[in-house]
Amino acid sequence: MNRSIKTVAVVAAMVVLVGGVVLMAKLPGGLAVADDNQQVRFNKAYAAELAKQKAQYDAATARLSAMSSQVKTAEAISEVFHAVASKLEPSVVQITSEHTAQMPDLAPFEKFFDNPDDMKKFFENRPRTQRSVATGSGVIITKDGYVLTNNHVVAGAERVSVTLAGQDGESVQAKVIGADPRTDVAVIKIEDAKDLVPAELGDSDQMEVGDWVMAIGSPFGLSRSVTVGIVSAKGRANVGIADYEDFIQTDASINPGNSGGPLVNISGQVIGINTAIASRSGGNQGIGFSIPINMIKALLPRLEKGETIHRGYLGVLIQPLTRKLADSFNYDSTRGALVSQVRGDSPSKDRLQVGDIINEVDGRKVAGPNELRQLIAAVAPGQSVKLGVYRDGKQITVEVKLGELPDDEMRPGLPAPPAAGGDSQALLGIGVKTLTEADAKKLGLEGRKGVLVTAVDPDSEASREGLTPGDVITQVQGKAVADADAFAQALSGAKDRGTVRLLVISKDGGSRFVLLPLKK
Repeated sequence: MNRSIKTVAVVAAMVVLVGGVVLMAKLPGGLAVADDNQQVRFNKAYAAELAKQKAQYDAATARLSAMSSQVKTAEAISEVFHAVASKLEPSVVQITSEHTAQMPDLAPFEKFFDNPDDMKKFFENRPRTQRSVATGSGVIITKDGYVLTNNHVVAGAERVSVTLAGQDGESVQAKVIGADPRTDVAVIKIEDAKDLVPAELGDSDQMEVGDWVMAIGSPFGLSRSVTVGIVSAKGRANVGIADYEDFIQTDASINPGNSGGPLVNISGQVIGINTAIASRSGGNQGIGFSIPINMIKALLPRLEKGETIHRGYLGVLIQPLTRKLADSFNYDSTRGALVSQVRGDSPSKDRLQVGDIINEVDGRKVAGPNELRQLIAAVAPGQSVKLGVYRDGKQITVEVKLGELPDDEMRPGLPAPPAAGGDSQALLGIGVKTLTEADAKKLGLEGRKGVLVTAVDPDSEASREGLTPGDVITQVQGKAVADADAFAQALSGAKDRGTVRLLVISKDGGSRFVLLPLKK
């Protein structure tokens, strides 16, 4: 055999192909030949990896087999979510609202032009108005097309349209029937609708922290999106979204466009209307807020008729009870709402007193100020309520005929604004003087008696409690103080207590109780 032919035959015999990979070694003269040692190492490593993966697969299969009951439970939960989403799909809609906004005035741009005519020429083709389109969500609540949503989704809209499930982008016209900005709820009506599929409204009072919930809507315009989470908290108030707040908090993802969509329980019942999120980025961060459906149910009959929502009004300012404040009244609980001011023209002027602790409304226990506001607001003006009141160490019942909440009433979701207080610089870290007639007139407190705070030590507890110069103190430990001498005597008499309770009127006329330690 020819020498060159022999060499080629040897090389061909030494080339090994394994799994499509050729392992070659260089021979003198530039010819390549397979490296037997390298091939053996590869085969062993490959076989070991296959064996490891096979063992992992077998172990996982065995574990799943042993956990068959748990797997079935997970599959059952998944099936529940699927069923709930299917049940709600025909009832959840996407809402589009169109607005026209006036363009801003050109005056701020004048500084950029030496000649006003140049500015006019530069902006001569500028449109005078600008149209904007916003999207939100809603849930059908009647067969003939009434839809529940947020007020902020449709407020001020010139045109409202609704996209129903299965319409593939086609929309129908709707009109706003009723709205309540104080709770951020609105009802719209789809024109010429019939035989729609309404959602079932549940009982939000039955929901507990940890219960499964689903949020359904059109986040970022993506219709019929479903997210799952739990009830994270109940009774969230003072969030700053609406005047009346009693939100269900959830970690089910809520994003822009979800507003107005339903929050549902695992029975497929609507237990809330998704309203807002707490976020620094504008996107979901696991804290969403929904209006409880029970709060909305009380408004629906009037909203569906397009009626204005009228609310009951006690005419008092209230604040939460801290443990120390409660102790100062010899009250053995922090449940209830402390009356810090009774307005002169209010329905309660002859029935309630400053220092009263309201802990019941018509037999229903009051946990705090927010619940009291909700209960009173739910009663129509002109009706009477029986209030359970703790006064001077005794529990009594007071009946009050409610007035109507004024439009300019202080936002009811918040306690009375921070006020101030004072006494001698040595005892409380504040300075005071007798409130003169001129001072009272300047502050809008004509006819009132008390002491005017003139200075507050910035390092004192009084400062930390929000007391500022210009505030007026009218009571010490429940007793009226007419001037600086009476104030000093009242403080002296409270030295043995270690703390003193002041009733303070702030610059805007609101009042609150402040509990301060007395310096030794």
